[in-house]
Amino acid sequence: TLTAALVTQLANLVFAGPTSGGGAVPTFRLLVAGDIPNLDTSKLTTGTLPTARGGTGLNTIGAATQVLRVNPTGTALEYWTPNVGTVTSVELTAPGIFIVTGSPVTGSGTLTLNLNTTATNYVFAGPASGGSDIPLFRSLVPADIPNLDTSKLTTGTLPTARGGTGLTGIGTALQVLRVNSGGTGLEYATISTGGIGGSISNTQVAFGTAANTIGGSSNLLWDNTNLFLRIGSIATPSANLQIAPVGTSGTKEVIRAQGSTSGLIYMLLSNEWNTSGVGNTQLQLTVGGANGGDPYIVMSVLGIMSWSLGVDNSNLDVFRIAPQSNPSTGTNGLTITNETTTKIGVNNTAPAFEIDNNTGRTRSLVMLNTNNPPTVTLGTGAGTGATFQVTGGKNGFYIFVTTGTAPSANAPILNVTYGVTGATASNPVFCAATTQAATDITKVYVSAANGTGLTFTANGTLAASTQYAWRWNVEYF
Repeated sequence: TLTAALVTQLANLVFAGPTSGGGAVPTFRLLVAGDIPNLDTSKLTTGTLPTARGGTGLNTIGAATQVLRVNPTGTALEYWTPNVGTVTSVELTAPGIFIVTGSPVTGSGTLTLNLNTTATNYVFAGPASGGSDIPLFRSLVPADIPNLDTSKLTTGTLPTARGGTGLTGIGTALQVLRVNSGGTGLEYATISTGGIGGSISNTQVAFGTAANTIGGSSNLLWDNTNLFLRIGSIATPSANLQIAPVGTSGTKEVIRAQGSTSGLIYMLLSNEWNTSGVGNTQLQLTVGGANGGDPYIVMSVLGIMSWSLGVDNSNLDVFRIAPQSNPSTGTNGLTITNETTTKIGVNNTAPAFEIDNNTGRTRSLVMLNTNNPPTVTLGTGAGTGATFQVTGGKNGFYIFVTTGTAPSANAPILNVTYGVTGATASNPVFCAATTQAATDITKVYVSAANGTGLTFTANGTLAASTQYAWRWNVEYF
């Protein structure tokens, strides 16, 4: 007996020919799109086509006149009844430049729109100024008229009242345009001989040399390119106004402003640049060099006295302010040196110290500052392992000392070397700055002082491991 039986297969496999190409032995396989024939929609008998597949996702139809729309939550389509009114009347309104007829229309009819009348010489245009606005009928304003070439003026003659000549032609060669004898208009006229004569060269400034005669000079020139005015013999001017005195000897007064007024006579140099911290104004006085004279300014009360300030070129170029007409003469006044460490002399033209007067007395204004602090060394009177601190400035400062162990009796506590030296003597004055220093005020004294420093010594024995503080004021001469 011959027996045939089917072999088990996976789910959804069908026994079919190949999925594409020519004929082949049938096999069990999955269906492909080519296996399914085109179908009529009547074959779709169950289910609802969703919006994701181009359907509505609805399985019923809405009521009459309803329309499909997306629901308020935006998740699906729904049938919806729109609010539709009924028009019973149509009315037309328009700006005042129009006339409306036939309005309103309640059943049938025609709405008519016509232009309204407007004033003479009015044009329909946007606003006369400002931003955009609704156009209207108005007069033209100058801003409406574009810039025109003179070729647009094809008729008429521009009168003198409007800046013209009032003439329709041009005069003959070399004639000039002048006001007529009646003073009523302009006319072309020939100038008779006997007018202004003379001649000048290029760049020369004209000036009268005689009646009706002009002339020029090589010592009075105008550079119109660089706007330079040159007075005197100057080969290459470098300023808008440059003056060279005539001759090389004697006193030369170059500029003078002189008058008599109850008000103010002043000279102003003003640089009005106000950006980025630049744009300076400078008044500069110079001399020829080390072998030249002195640059200075003199201020005088006529018939009373004069003050001067400037550089004494013959005295190491110091700056002087002196009660005389030349700062380089006499010794009275102030002298400021140009050394690395500036010195000031009072009635002394060669100061040796920071402030030095003419009677040999000197005074330092600086005793202690961040650049020149005093040097302090501790002695055995402060004990072993003592420490100190210096604070303050100029001629006044504090010295804090914390004693160590076993301070020596009647021994130096500290030695101070001033930060600024040069005097012959000093006059230090101190006072206690803590209660312990006040208690032991009789145990300390200044044993030595000179122009360079001082020595502070114990009169007895200081307490060990104790902080003392003294406030110092120092003058030295």
